[in-house]
Amino acid sequence: MISNIASLWVQFQGATADQLASLMAVMPGSDFIQLAFFSLLSGIVLIFLYRLFSFQKALQNLKRRIATVALEPFLFKESVRISLLSPLRLIGLAAGYVLLSLPALLVLAVPVLWLLGHWNQIEGYSNLKANNQVEIAIDGKDARAIRSLQAQLSNERFILTPAVRSMHQSQAWLGLTPLSENATGDLIVTSNGASIRIPLQAQNHVAVLSDNPVMRLLYPGSQLKLPAGIQKISINYPERSFLLFGVALSWVVVFFLISFIAGLMAAKFFAITI
Repeated sequence: MISNIASLWVQFQGATADQLASLMAVMPGSDFIQLAFFSLLSGIVLIFLYRLFSFQKALQNLKRRIATVALEPFLFKESVRISLLSPLRLIGLAAGYVLLSLPALLVLAVPVLWLLGHWNQIEGYSNLKANNQVEIAIDGKDARAIRSLQAQLSNERFILTPAVRSMHQSQAWLGLTPLSENATGDLIVTSNGASIRIPLQAQNHVAVLSDNPVMRLLYPGSQLKLPAGIQKISINYPERSFLLFGVALSWVVVFFLISFIAGLMAAKFFAITI
């Protein structure tokens, strides 16, 4: 039963990743504009989900109490007791506010991680630089799978070094070098008589393809199925950054910045307590 659920989850992640990559490929605008649009949309959707799962009335009442206590030292300046106790009460109320918000934040953590995994695959990596070698790591289930492992390329636009194998660790490593900036092709990995073709430098950068359900949350991969005996294939694509106001920022920073601002604006407009 558990294995069936895990298999369905792996298939679902791969299918949604491929569909999102296909959608992004036909959308107009630069990669940054696409990222900004979906970050904006994500921020608005997440704030509505927060309203759905949070204790809005309790948060509103607690927010009013915090505002009242914050004014007490100014209204009762002559009272030493109020001046001394008000900061402590504020700390207690603030802690209560955080605890009251925590259940909704924990619920939202799941879709946020799901989004981040998919966006990392679409926006998190750059194409390989010409004549710069990167590492490909392959994890096998046992030494036999690594011993029978074969890797080759679909064309001559890349150079692939022979595999360095560790039977003890059930791992193998190869070096991949593109001969031009926009070189494309397939990496063909064969083990135990089964093969997989992984597109290189496609819209959907499959940097990590794993059969581990937990890892599939962070690295959705694709609908490609790993050969029997292979657990994970990793391609060390360079991390991507976007230039914003002259500063190079990771896509994660751009995503959180835009989605946070969009969420705050939506919360204010629709009177959602956060």
